[in-house]
Amino acid sequence: MGKRERVGNVMEEMTLEDMITALQEARTAILACGGTEQHGYHLPLSTDYLTAYKISKSVSAQTGCLVLLPLCYSYSGGKLPGTTVISPETTSQVVTEIGLSLTEQEVSNIILFAGHCGTEHLNALRDAGHWIMDAALGTCVAYVPIFSLSKSWIEMLGGGGEQAGKGELEVPQIAS
Repeated sequence: MGKRERVGNVMEEMTLEDMITALQEARTAILACGGTEQHGYHLPLSTDYLTAYKISKSVSAQTGCLVLLPLCYSYSGGKLPGTTVISPETTSQVVTEIGLSLTEQEVSNIILFAGHCGTEHLNALRDAGHWIMDAALGTCVAYVPIFSLSKSWIEMLGGGGEQAGKGELEVPQIAS
């Protein structure tokens, strides 16, 4: 059986051998952090994490950075059926443990890419980033809300947020 071609370093597609090779070259990892929540009646419950995950895969194809499997749960105030939540404290703890596991594998740059942009979720990611950097000196953690990468989202939102609206209907283009 021939060796398959991978585009980027997306962990869901990687073997142990692929990971060993990638860790020799890549020192940056992206964790797409979203939620499983209602987005009205017209969008799937996976909108937040899948959008961030798709963008992360595109970044990996261009840079070779590692892309972890996405964090699919977070806190949401929504109550429509299917919305599944974990507390902000649990989110911080899980993200911190994932980050520290990566630092043990010599990953020194971690991007927490927030597909869900609720205040509680963003604060949980920010806290986790600080805890990772405090525990693993020399590690850099960036926390990036998804809307900050898209000029069209920034213009459309005008500094505010929107749930299940025009901005979540399409995967945005990464601003250059």
